Amino acid sequence: MASKKPRARSRSSAISRQSRGIQTRAVDNFTAIRNGILEHLASGNLSPFDLGVYLYLHLRADWATGIYRGCALTVAHGFDDPALRGHINKSLIRLRSRKYINYRKGDGRRGGYPILINKYHVTVGELSFHRLDAWKHGQLCKPEYEPWNGRGTVEELSRHGDGTVMAPIQDLKTLQDVKRPGENPSFSRKRKTRKASLPADFCISEAVRKWAEEKHHTRLEERLEHFICYAKANGKQYADWDAAFKNAIRGDWANLKGKSNSAPATLPATYVSVAEKIRAGLATAGGRTQ
Repeated sequence: MASKKPRARSRSSAISRQSRGIQTRAVDNFTAIRNGILEHLASGNLSPFDLGVYLYLHLRADWATGIYRGCALTVAHGFDDPALRGHINKSLIRLRSRKYINYRKGDGRRGGYPILINKYHVTVGELSFHRLDAWKHGQLCKPEYEPWNGRGTVEELSRHGDGTVMAPIQDLKTLQDVKRPGENPSFSRKRKTRKASLPADFCISEAVRKWAEEKHHTRLEERLEHFICYAKANGKQYADWDAAFKNAIRGDWANLKGKSNSAPATLPATYVSVAEKIRAGLATAGGRTQ
C-alpha cells in the first residue's frame, strides 16, 4: 500500500496569529519594509535614529490596521533603555511633522495612545490590500483606509522556511515627501569633494593672479613660498588648493603686512622662484638652488 504524502501545512500559520491581543503576521518572524524608504534616507528626511524608531513602530504595530499603541516611554522600554524617552519623544515629533506617522497631540501622561503609520499597507484581516491614510482627517488622527493595487506574487521565503511573504511593492514613492521648515526648494545634497595633498606642480594659477590683481594683493611669489612650506610642514590636505591659497593671501599667512610692499630693485642672478623650481623639478626636500 502506497504511503500517503505528508499533508501540507495550513496557510493560516503563514498569514496571521494572535499575540498579546494584537493581530500580527506570522511570516517566519519577517516584517515587510518598503524599498522606497531608501530614497528618504538618501535625501536626509530620515536620520539613523528616526529610522530606528520608525522601524520599531512597524515591528510592533497591529499588522491588521497599521496602528501602534504606545508612547515614547513604551518605545524606550522596547529598546531596553527608559533613559531614551526624551530622545524618542523628539523623534516621534519629527516623524509626525514630516507625515510619516500621525497621532493626537498630548503630553503622554495618560499612557499609550494610537500612533498611525502613514501609507501602511495592510496584508492581513478584513482590511487586506488597503492602505492607511493617517492624514486624511488631519490632526483629528482618524484612520482612513483606501484600496491599493500593490498585490505582488506570493513567493517562498527561503529554502528552509515554510512561510510566505508578499513580493516587494514596486512603486518607490511610498511616503509623502515633506520639506523641512525653511528648506530651500532647490536644496540637494552634494557629495563632498575629497581632500588631496599638495600637487607636485602647484603654482600661482592665472585665476589666482587675476583675483589677486582685482583685490590689490601683491608679493604673490613670497606668499606662495610661505604657503607651500606651511602645507608641507603640516601635512595639509584641501579639496581646492587655489581656494586655500586665496585664503592664505587674504589672511596674510606670510605676515607680510607692515613690511615693504615693493620688490627688490634687483634680484641675484641665481635667484629662481618657487614656482619655477617646481616647474623645472628642482624643488626637493631640503634642497636649495646654488
